[in-house]
Amino acid sequence: MFLYLGENRRIAALKDNISRYDAKKLEQKGIGAYFNGEFSFFMGEGKPGYEKAFYLNEDGTIRVEYEKIPPRQPTPEEVMQAKLDYIMMMAE
Repeated sequence: MFLYLGENRRIAALKDNISRYDAKKLEQKGIGAYFNGEFSFFMGEGKPGYEKAFYLNEDGTIRVEYEKIPPRQPTPEEVMQAKLDYIMMMAE
């Protein structure tokens, strides 16, 4: 299995059906690491308000961390609509 790694060795994606030779070639390009074990993005428990983040440790183990989901910011359209609603309310 090949794990595509992002910042701080965070697992971004995986490729299950890959030969060890091809995985080692990709590893040499610095975009990830060969992993000889079991891994799935479904591992770990779900926690409301948090998302799971998986990291490949230097010793070859995988750890899961729970990162708080930031509050959703309104879109520009929603901001504009809120302003228009306020203007209409004040005009009444």
